[in-house]
Amino acid sequence: MKGGSALKRALCGSGAIAPNVPAPALVRVSCSVRAKITSCKRLVRSPTIFAPKEIANKWSVAYRPGMDDQTTSKHRFVEKRSLGAHPKSDESLIGFVARLAERQRVQTVNTVFVEIGPSVANNRFYDEPAARLAHLAGTTVDAIRTISYGPVDSSVAVFRGRKLPAKMLDVFARRYRRLCPRCLEESAHHRCWWDVQAISVCPIHKLALIAACPKCKKGFVWKGSGVLTSSCACELDLRGLACAAVTDDESAATGVMHGLLGDPRFQDEANQIKSLPPLSDLDDGHAAEFLFRLGLDLLGPRRKPFSASTTGDLLFRTHEAVKASCDVVKSWPNQLIDIQSAWAASDDPEVCKHAQKSAAAMQRWVNHLPPDQGLDLRDFI
Repeated sequence: MKGGSALKRALCGSGAIAPNVPAPALVRVSCSVRAKITSCKRLVRSPTIFAPKEIANKWSVAYRPGMDDQTTSKHRFVEKRSLGAHPKSDESLIGFVARLAERQRVQTVNTVFVEIGPSVANNRFYDEPAARLAHLAGTTVDAIRTISYGPVDSSVAVFRGRKLPAKMLDVFARRYRRLCPRCLEESAHHRCWWDVQAISVCPIHKLALIAACPKCKKGFVWKGSGVLTSSCACELDLRGLACAAVTDDESAATGVMHGLLGDPRFQDEANQIKSLPPLSDLDDGHAAEFLFRLGLDLLGPRRKPFSASTTGDLLFRTHEAVKASCDVVKSWPNQLIDIQSAWAASDDPEVCKHAQKSAAAMQRWVNHLPPDQGLDLRDFI
């Protein structure tokens, strides 16, 4: 490697290695070695310092299993140095990696994902990359698995032990990032709840989640590092942004969704709604999915009735949808019968078509439930 002999002389002179240590198979070392290499000015100016692989353990070398010996200067993420960072109980995987990137002074979240394995930022669980990430952070693979959204190449996501359609979650960070500034003030980490499409309100502060910069109107994305600064050129502190208030009923309905998805702060609300038909014999995941699908249909005609997909402004109105479906459950089945009758009697052909398609789609969904679930729904249909 060019400059290897000069680097070896510098390291030998500093006492970092013995003179008989071979120079090949060089890998990068931490900044503690950088301070020792003062006799080689050209290498000190380089953005990455290298040392023989034999002293990797001594000098906290950035080395990962499977990395070949021809490590180049583009590998700038120090993986050998444990950060002693552990995921928060309600943190998302991308949010956790964003915090690590900021602590390591890495420019982007994607840089970390490229280094540990996946080519793009996402919330899925990959075995080998999860082991590398756990090693880097100083945590366990099980902790990484807990904050991920299930295995790769699956249409189903696993959210806090509950199976949900992948469409209900922002698994691959393709949607705008949503957040509650008041929550970020309390703790600087990205909550997993904000990745759920059925949640567009913070039930703690009774505020609508925001997804765009109030100045330039650009949506927040996972660009750069950290969780407290906007991704746009404005670089605003997200903790100081204003949010719109929502009604108590909308906040309470979102709290029900939190509870169904494993938030212990709203477990009582979830248990109360699950004691009612038609949710009494559904597990938490299917109950949350039913409320979401039905609620979106109650907001009006859409391209795919009773689907878990949100498009356009529906993404920011899901708290209205969840409130509407909770109201229907509380008066099951009378209110839903009245709504469907009104749709069928409407003069608008789109509304009539919506009534037929929604009922048929609901029946297909119920038919795919496990045999011991959805008995009340089957009776209704």
